Amino acid sequence: MSFDNLFLLFKKLANNGKTYTDDDSEAMTYEFDIGMFPMVLVFSHLPKKASLYLFQKLEHSLFRRSIVMKDVRVMVKTIGFVLLVAGMVVISGCNESANNNVQQGQVSRKSSPTFYDGKSSDGGHYKGEVLNGEYHGQGTYTSPDGRKYVGQWKDNAKNGQGTYTYADGSKYAGQFKDNAKNGQGTYTSPDGRKYVGQYKDGAINGQGTYTYADGSKYVGQWKDGKYDGQGTYTSPDGRKYVGQWKDFERNGHGTLTSPDGQKYVGQWKDGKYDGQGTLTFPDGKIKEGIWRKGKFLGKLVNE
Repeated sequence: MSFDNLFLLFKKLANNGKTYTDDDSEAMTYEFDIGMFPMVLVFSHLPKKASLYLFQKLEHSLFRRSIVMKDVRVMVKTIGFVLLVAGMVVISGCNESANNNVQQGQVSRKSSPTFYDGKSSDGGHYKGEVLNGEYHGQGTYTSPDGRKYVGQWKDNAKNGQGTYTYADGSKYAGQFKDNAKNGQGTYTSPDGRKYVGQYKDGAINGQGTYTYADGSKYVGQWKDGKYDGQGTYTSPDGRKYVGQWKDFERNGHGTLTSPDGQKYVGQWKDGKYDGQGTLTFPDGKIKEGIWRKGKFLGKLVNE
């Protein structure tokens, strides 16, 4: 059977049972219904040889066997119905997705920030992006007393990265959350103090380094703005403490080393030797034993 006759057959099938005659066979009559459309579509998209092969199999095994034909028609109609429903679902999904995209685009367009340059409710000045009457996006706020914030806003509050300059000239540059310093940041003051580290809820919390105006430095853990946890403090005169802290005081185990060679290794409480400890003097003498509030209660070694 020729390839042209194959498509002629489908045209005849679509003509609902009209007679088809091929080159070397007698007239044959076929029945056709809507359920066979998917099969027609499949054949029309196959390569020529594959279409001929499948049609010949179909012709000999189905169309010329009237006993089987009834069941085949039911099967074909079922397959066609399933494919039809699946196609409708896909089309529906595509339409819904397109509608959602359109709606999101409309919301996005409606929610775009606008620019504002004017007075704020407290008498200050704001210049930047606003959304629904609130500071939202990038903006600069200057208060009546000279404080200034340049950075990101969300829902009328400082949120994101920004720089806050105080009236006395000190400055914080870092992350904000709901108007409070929150995250990584750097604080500098006019007198030379500087902190670089973590903040939480407006206070120094976490790991950080604080350098004082006199040159002393603390590197370590913080809690609510105080030394708390493991840390190292170096004083201007060269003394160095490495150990545990609580509420700004040496508490726990730590080592204090002095420039003259004196060294204490042991327990501390409220900034004083307290508990088991060893004090080594510059001349080599050692006090090892129990200490209470900075006083030695134990024995003197190598006197």
